Amino acid sequence: MEYTPEEIQRLAIAEKSADDVRTLDAPALIRRLPLVDRKSSSDGLLMVTPQIALPLWIPINQAMKFGTETITAVQYFRQVIERGDMIDAVVAPAINNVVPVQLYWIRIEYVGTRSEAGSFSEKDDGLFAMWTKSGEKAERVVARVLRDTFGHSFPADRYQSPGFFEIRYQDKKIRKPDMTCLACGLTFEVKKRNRDTHFRPSHSNSMPRVKQGESRASIKMRVIALRQRWRA
Repeated sequence: MEYTPEEIQRLAIAEKSADDVRTLDAPALIRRLPLVDRKSSSDGLLMVTPQIALPLWIPINQAMKFGTETITAVQYFRQVIERGDMIDAVVAPAINNVVPVQLYWIRIEYVGTRSEAGSFSEKDDGLFAMWTKSGEKAERVVARVLRDTFGHSFPADRYQSPGFFEIRYQDKKIRKPDMTCLACGLTFEVKKRNRDTHFRPSHSNSMPRVKQGESRASIKMRVIALRQRWRA
């Protein structure tokens, strides 16, 4: 089972492998491209994948539509993509030593089938993945800042993206957004604002005191004061 945006389905764009990119004579859909580096300029976003010798290039203001919402190429990257993530992309024949990209999205892996999901399956998976993965990215950014700046410790999967976004139509997991420090027991809840480039972690009301004599309000203000602008 594969996700393909409605517009790409309508255009019936052929699916090719990464090995075919050099010989393309028409746009093609390439899947499972891991990103290892990127560089943005005033007019374009370069993305590097070991699967293709030439870098991928897309205008930073290229409009990309998923379901009912539209987002620019650079906004999507900043909000959704993490180092090592895989993308699926619609690319054009190489020109001027780059591979032009018309549209890209986070790689979506499915567990189960749509028929098991009922009305939920009517939602656009690309839109769902875009906003949910953005929230997951925010949680990982905050986890790393809390570890590196304040010495907190969390399970290993809180720091690193799995490289794709998973949609489960069966055996769904109960998602727990709170992050509890393995060392001190302090609990954090991360709330992501979709169009905000700052990350402001707050914690649950049930958190313990972490310093002798320190009030709950003091701890809360100290944690909320933490701000980190994500850098790719």
